[in-house]
Amino acid sequence: RTSRSTTPTNSSSPYPPHSVLAAETLYDQLFNACGRMYDQCNTYNKYLAPINNNQAVSVDFETYFIQMVNFDPTTQVVKMMIWISAAWYDSRLTWNQTQNGVEFLTVESEMVWTPDLTLYNSADQEQNKLEQGFQVRLRIFPDGKVKWTPLLVYDISCPMRMAYFPFDIQLCYLK
Repeated sequence: RTSRSTTPTNSSSPYPPHSVLAAETLYDQLFNACGRMYDQCNTYNKYLAPINNNQAVSVDFETYFIQMVNFDPTTQVVKMMIWISAAWYDSRLTWNQTQNGVEFLTVESEMVWTPDLTLYNSADQEQNKLEQGFQVRLRIFPDGKVKWTPLLVYDISCPMRMAYFPFDIQLCYLK
């Protein structure tokens, strides 16, 4: 004899009221939409920037210092943990929220166009791109707003004045 447990519906749940099926259907419409003929496919192309009316893509970009992981005074390299918040609009990723009830979609970052960002003063040239950030999912909203918030660890080349170390103030710029 097996027993089934049912979970009561909670109206104050932090989860969106939409069904998984609605989100899956919306995902397919945005990324895999094809007509009857193959040449009518309107699939999303992550390699094309979301340019509208020949206007450059505007990316709101913020960085937050989280922690200094390590500092090597001889090489003047600082290992920092930083949190990046980037947001932009992609008109190809819009939908009617009242029609399907989906408040937002969370997708793998490899699925969507992301800005090409590079840390120029990285001490590790293989680590200068934001490739670590591609392990973080994106959140897409009905109006086409895309939010990307990866937490990254970087080795940053930072020339410092060491005369009063560790009691002085240092400034490291992220370029």
